[in-house]
Amino acid sequence: MLFSVVFRPRLLEGLKIICRQMTLAADKSLLSKLRKKTGYSLMNCKKALEKFENNIDQAEKWLSELAQKEGWAKASKLQGRPMSQGLVGLIHDKSSATVLEVGLDASALISIPVEGGKILADIVALHVGNIGENMALRRASYIRANASSILGTYVHSSGEKIEVDNCKLGRYGAIVEVGQAGEVREGSLPLDVVAQQVCQHIVGSNPRKIGSSEDKPEEDKENETKLLFQEFVIDPDLTVKEFLENNSAVVWDFVRIECGEELDEKSSDK
Repeated sequence: MLFSVVFRPRLLEGLKIICRQMTLAADKSLLSKLRKKTGYSLMNCKKALEKFENNIDQAEKWLSELAQKEGWAKASKLQGRPMSQGLVGLIHDKSSATVLEVGLDASALISIPVEGGKILADIVALHVGNIGENMALRRASYIRANASSILGTYVHSSGEKIEVDNCKLGRYGAIVEVGQAGEVREGSLPLDVVAQQVCQHIVGSNPRKIGSSEDKPEEDKENETKLLFQEFVIDPDLTVKEFLENNSAVVWDFVRIECGEELDEKSSDK
């Protein structure tokens, strides 16, 4: 009687736990699928599947959260390691572009993909944890074109050009937003060519502002750093303003990033 009242329920509960553990052992096909999908270790994938009774979606979510947490932990340990190099990365499509600068340890020259639903700081921390090298996101800018404008982009590297998964990498990067101004003059360059050439000028001449057609260059020393009044690098006989006018174009916005340049207090993400 005592066995039935006290021990039998415990025995049954113990058998249930053992059976459940045997039943919920990670399914080999799911284990293989999860590992290929996430890239995480076999041990961690197995642990995740067992934890969530072979629910691969929940297992993947848990693994991602765990990796993020561990990435931050490793990142904090690596913050004291000096960053001797860096890269500018630029990625764009027809209507938008992002340029960013990442400071890197000498052995961490890699691209950082932007993953859906995560901010760039989280992604950098995760990759610091994964590769075991120090990195820091210094700044990033984003420009989106509208129905009346297009974007030009340019990345310059002092060495061999690098492109990984549609992300161009180098020491300098720029994005410019250009629109049509009035009727197109005969002989005008296509707007995308104008945008590309102006972008090359921006990388080479480092303007700080666009400037205004109302400015008087001869009366304002700051106009030397304004885009419109600089000598156009591709044709020094013209200013950028004259080049744009000759091609019925106008610059609406631009951003330029030079790897390692000193940042002022006004520098911020766009």
